[in-house]
Amino acid sequence: MARFVIYLILLVAPSCLAATEQDPTKPLNWQNVPTTTHHSVKRTASLPQLSAVFCAESGCQAVLNDDLVAVGSRVRGYQVTQINPEGVVLRRGQRQWRLTLVATDLKQ
Repeated sequence: MARFVIYLILLVAPSCLAATEQDPTKPLNWQNVPTTTHHSVKRTASLPQLSAVFCAESGCQAVLNDDLVAVGSRVRGYQVTQINPEGVVLRRGQRQWRLTLVATDLKQ
């Protein structure tokens, strides 16, 4: 019986000592806070949405993001470089994008 009590004390004692060393009010993992590095995030503007193209004898205009634009206009950092009946060409820096109208239910 004495041997059992000694084993029980030896088994329970380490957990009691560990419990007294730990502060219950201390936040969890307070020492192991990972350091975060701030990376510069490069955000790119989304391409404007082409809704319509209007062409007349004086030239063409387009509706981009619900705004009427002409050649030379800027929309969200993109410059309108060309407008023709098929679509619009945008430029940003050295890159170019061609936006076209979806050919669904077009009437002449």
